[in-house]
Amino acid sequence: MKHPFKLFFTCVSALLLASCSHVPSSTALPSTSTPNTTNKIALRIYQVLPVYAKAAKMPWEPIQKNNIQLASITRERLTALGMMRDDSLRAAIHEFQVDNGLKATGVVNQDTLNALNIPPAERYRELVQSMDQWAKYPEDENSRYVQVNIPNYSMRLISHGVDVLQMKVIVGRPSRPTPLLNSKITTVVFNPTWTVPKTILAKDVIPGMQINPNYMKEHYDMHIYSSWEKNATEINPTSIDWKTATVNNFNYRVMAPASDTNPLGRVKFIFDNDHDVYMHDTPEKSLFAMSNRARSSGCIRLENPMALVEYFYVDNNDLTPDLVNQYLSTRETKYIQLRNPMPVYITYIPAWVDAQGNAHFAEDVYAKKAIDESKEMKKTIA
Repeated sequence: MKHPFKLFFTCVSALLLASCSHVPSSTALPSTSTPNTTNKIALRIYQVLPVYAKAAKMPWEPIQKNNIQLASITRERLTALGMMRDDSLRAAIHEFQVDNGLKATGVVNQDTLNALNIPPAERYRELVQSMDQWAKYPEDENSRYVQVNIPNYSMRLISHGVDVLQMKVIVGRPSRPTPLLNSKITTVVFNPTWTVPKTILAKDVIPGMQINPNYMKEHYDMHIYSSWEKNATEINPTSIDWKTATVNNFNYRVMAPASDTNPLGRVKFIFDNDHDVYMHDTPEKSLFAMSNRARSSGCIRLENPMALVEYFYVDNNDLTPDLVNQYLSTRETKYIQLRNPMPVYITYIPAWVDAQGNAHFAEDVYAKKAIDESKEMKKTIA
């Protein structure tokens, strides 16, 4: 929903929401009221609910792509959803595709048709449920936190109630989902090494070495050590019987050294959790141009991690532009403890409304069947 509609939504909101009780029982909508929150996304969701409440009263039978009335029905539905701006059906389809996380072509394909067939009553309920979830994260003067929302592949930083930083993220793929959690960012690490976790040893490294003896060298120049002890000695990978190796009998530590090709990039952010996940840089910047960014093994890759580092300058004397440049130039691993740990929330909220008033609905990426792991072997494994 764009700006011209906002005033209209505000004026008719109470009227239409009050009328929800008169919707036929098959599309009965839950009653709702203005959310008691300072969260701006929740409040924007409330403003668009009347559009879906009104559209829920319309016939919304499933339509097939070969329907001779497809164009007229599509126009009717997009009009009901407030997307027909200038009588351009193609532009409205394009906007609908963007708002539903689809490839934006302006042409109705099967994915677009599937989304058009979702009843407004279902979307209304999804918006209400999402509104209630967003409402849990206040944006008042005392609010200060990082929030990663998995379905829209984004991170936002709220400081004193203001959304001061946003960026794209890459999250865990369906077979290795990023966990939901609440924690605090305590440490910034420059030039991080990457100790390969046991899950990736089991699913990638051991099978990889069984197929290709150069797997570790070709993937981030991994090194292997005699044990998980800090001072363990490095050993030659050829000394290991990879054919009989399993994660249960594999007692070695595998590590990728700090480098430009390290899967963690040049910086990572540590927060306490039981899943061994963290946020980090990545050398594979091209992945941020993709619409589906569920491609990691559970950790969160940041599009612009240095912007997050810069936010911490104000509270930390050992984080300044000159010092950070010095840390990075040495190529030595450097740990910086934050004076004021930053709350971080990893959430899964499937619907939201942006600052322009557009309602967005994400595909439930973790409801899909897990991706074939044999194909994933060719992709980045961190």
